[in-house]
Amino acid sequence: MAEQTQAASSAAVRTNSAAFTPDAPPVDHVHPPIQVIGCLISLAVTAAMGAAAARLVPLTGIRPPPMLSMLFTGVLLRNLFPSIIVSIPHSWTTKLWSLALTAAIARAGLTLKLDRNLWQVLKIGSIPLLVESTVLMWLAFSVLRLPLPFAALFAFGIGSISPGVVVPLLFATKERMAVKRSGGLPLTQNAAELALGNDLQGLLSILLGSIGIDVFVATTVFGISLSISFGVPVSVWNVAKELATGLLLGTFLGAGLGWTIHTYAGRYFGVAGVYLGSAIAMMALKQQGSVGAASLVVMLAWSTWANGGTVQHEDLVWADQQLKRVWTLLEPLLFPIIGSSIFLGEMPVSVVVPCVLIISCGFVFRMLATYLVSRELVGFGHIESMYASGVWIGKASVQATLCTAAIEMVHSVHFEHRRENYYSQVVFVGMVTATLLAPPIASALAHRLESELMMTPPVTPHGQQLKESDLH
Repeated sequence: MAEQTQAASSAAVRTNSAAFTPDAPPVDHVHPPIQVIGCLISLAVTAAMGAAAARLVPLTGIRPPPMLSMLFTGVLLRNLFPSIIVSIPHSWTTKLWSLALTAAIARAGLTLKLDRNLWQVLKIGSIPLLVESTVLMWLAFSVLRLPLPFAALFAFGIGSISPGVVVPLLFATKERMAVKRSGGLPLTQNAAELALGNDLQGLLSILLGSIGIDVFVATTVFGISLSISFGVPVSVWNVAKELATGLLLGTFLGAGLGWTIHTYAGRYFGVAGVYLGSAIAMMALKQQGSVGAASLVVMLAWSTWANGGTVQHEDLVWADQQLKRVWTLLEPLLFPIIGSSIFLGEMPVSVVVPCVLIISCGFVFRMLATYLVSRELVGFGHIESMYASGVWIGKASVQATLCTAAIEMVHSVHFEHRRENYYSQVVFVGMVTATLLAPPIASALAHRLESELMMTPPVTPHGQQLKESDLH
C-alpha cells in the first residue's frame, strides 16, 4: 500500500510540476484514491508527533509557541517521510479543524462587547485587510502576471488572518498580563477572571472581536473572485444570504439554544450545547464554501450567549476554562495536520521566490496600516499599536482551508488543459507560502512587543493613560 501511495504521490508531483508553465502541453492529472488506513496512520502519527514536539522543544531552551513546533513538525514529517505521511483528505480536515477552531473563536466571542467597541472592531477588522489585499493584488497582477480575478483570489486568500493563530497569541498575552498583575502568582481564579474580562487597555478585546470581521470580508471577496475567475455568475443575493446566515444562525445558537439550555439544565449543558451547535454549523458552512459565515456564526453565538439571559460572570470564567482545555486537547489536530498538507516538492522555486517577496511586502503594508488605524483612528498608544501590528499578520488555518479551492474548481469545470490551471497552482503556492511565513513572524513580534506592553501603562481607546491604581 505504501508503494502504491508513493507512486501516486510522485505522479501527482510530476503532474503539478509540469503544470507550472502557462503554455505547458496538456497533461493528465492523477487523483490517487483515498487510502483510509494510510490516512489514519498519517493522522495519528502527525498529531502525536506534533503534540510531543510542543512539549519537548521547550526543554532544549528554545521556547517557541506550541503552534510553531506543531506546524513545522508536520512539514518535516510530510517531506521527510512522504511514503508514510500522506496528505489527509480535505473532507476529513474540515471536520477536525472545525472542532479546534470553534474552541479558539468561541473564547474570542466570550470577550466581545459590540455595544462598546463596534466602530473600533470594524476599523481594525477591515482597513488593514483591504490595504494588504490591495497591495497583494497589484503585485500579483504585475509581477506574477495573474489576471485580475485570480490576483484578487491570491490577495484575499492570503490577506485573511487566521483565528487559529491570532486567538491563541492574544489569549497568551492576556493570561501573562493577568499573572503579572496578580503579583507573579500562578493563574488563579482571580487572575483568570482578569484575563477574561478585565482587559483594561481594551486592545486585546478589540482585536479578538475584529477577527470575525477580517475573516468574513476576506473570504467573501475570495468566494466572489473564485466565481468570476471561472465564469460562474455572481449574485449579490448569495453574499447577502451568507451574511444573513451568519447573523441569524449565530444569534439562534447563542440565544435560542444556549440561553434555553443554560436556564433549564445549567451551565455545563449550556456550554456543551453551544459548542456542539456552533462546531456543527461551522462544519456544514465550510462544506458549502462559506468560510466567512462559519467564523461569524461561532463568534456571534458565543458573544450572544455571554451577553444575555441568565449567564453570570462566573459562568463566563468557567466556560473560558473549559474551552481552553478543549483547545489544548484539539490543537494537535490543527497545526501538525496543516503542516503535513504542505509538500515542498509541489512548489517550484521560480514561483515560491516571488511569492515570498510579494507576501513579505504585503505584511509590511498590513503592519503599517494596523499601526496607523490603532494609533490614529482608535486612539491607542505607541506600544499598543505596535503590538497590534505584529500579531495582526497571523495566518495559517484559513489559508490551509482555502488553498485548494481554485484547483478543485479547475477539476469541477474541466479546465485542466487551460491557463486557469496554471493560475490556480500559483494561488495555491502563494497561500501555502503565507502559511509557512506568517505564524513564526507573528509569534516573534507578539512575544517581543508583549514585554514592552506589560511595562507600559496602558492607554484606553480614548487616548487616556491609566494609572497604576486602575490595574487592580
